Amino acid sequence: LKRGSNNSFGDLLPADSGTESISGPRSSPSSAASSSDHDGPSSLNIKPFPVIQVEEISHVLNVILHIIYDISVASHGPSFDFLAETLPCLVRYGIPNPNPDGNSDFWALIMTYAPFYPFRVYALASAYDGGDPACTTASEHTLQRRLTEMTVDDASHMGGVRLWQLVRLHLDRTEALVGIISSPPGSHVPTNSCSADDQTALAQSWRLVAVELIAQSAPQSTPVDALINGFGAIFQGTRCDTCRDRTRSRITEVIRSWSEMRRTI
Repeated sequence: LKRGSNNSFGDLLPADSGTESISGPRSSPSSAASSSDHDGPSSLNIKPFPVIQVEEISHVLNVILHIIYDISVASHGPSFDFLAETLPCLVRYGIPNPNPDGNSDFWALIMTYAPFYPFRVYALASAYDGGDPACTTASEHTLQRRLTEMTVDDASHMGGVRLWQLVRLHLDRTEALVGIISSPPGSHVPTNSCSADDQTALAQSWRLVAVELIAQSAPQSTPVDALINGFGAIFQGTRCDTCRDRTRSRITEVIRSWSEMRRTI
């Protein structure tokens, strides 16, 4: 424990802990015979190990000890709450962060919960030096949620910079979606088979689909399939060949532009 901590496990370990040895007492030749009559554990000079009381429950302490001894705790299946409770304990007990930017079993285990608790994972990675890879990965998972789902506690743990980066990611993607899908396909010179009114109706149908996509609960995470299905229905319902070609080109442009938008901080 002392080797794994830089503050003697929160100053709970005595200065001489770890120096005790289990050995027989030094004996003179004259006492050798008498000591042989009392062979057994009671004759050994065993100094008892110190008993340390900690506030953490056993599940959290188990995770802490696995980190100290560099053993993966994944086989124990700790819950996300237990892993989250472990992080402030590492700071309290002077245990270095387990390699956040490398191949850390501990952080890899936390990241498995990112799809379920994206804001909490992002907040933990921000507050406890989870490293850029952890924050970046978690930020993409937050796109499936609305920013209003983020708690005040999550926001305070993120800190100003990380919070700003996350908010900008959500807002930038929402604003980009509006700009990408708002404009309908271009019109053409009216013909006997496709009048100006027909083209106006097509543009109105496009704008209606665009409004529905933007008004959904999490527009920043709009999947490409939703764009294809929404605007594809307009293409299928168009009889004019020129309008079909322009609608197809517009859908292709929308898909390309949206696919190129960044999904992480």
